[in-house]
Amino acid sequence: MFLSEVLLIVVLAIFIPSGFTWMKPHIPKLLGVIMFGVEVSLATQFFTAVSALPGAIFSIIHNLTGVSLANWWGKKEGRSKS
Repeated sequence: MFLSEVLLIVVLAIFIPSGFTWMKPHIPKLLGVIMFGVEVSLATQFFTAVSALPGAIFSIIHNLTGVSLANWWGKKEGRSKS
């Protein structure tokens, strides 16, 4: 079910890209969530559960600092253009 929904969204995005432009500012946050999930699932699958902890902590820190820096740089660029 999930795979078919993802494939449908991908096909729609390929053929109707203007319908997905609202998502552009959220891409870094969404990629952070995806990378967090991949790291934790691989770490728990191939290693002990303790090995997933550093990746989980780093992912949270990375998401928070990434969003903060993106907002700060976005505001900084907005001031320099006006």
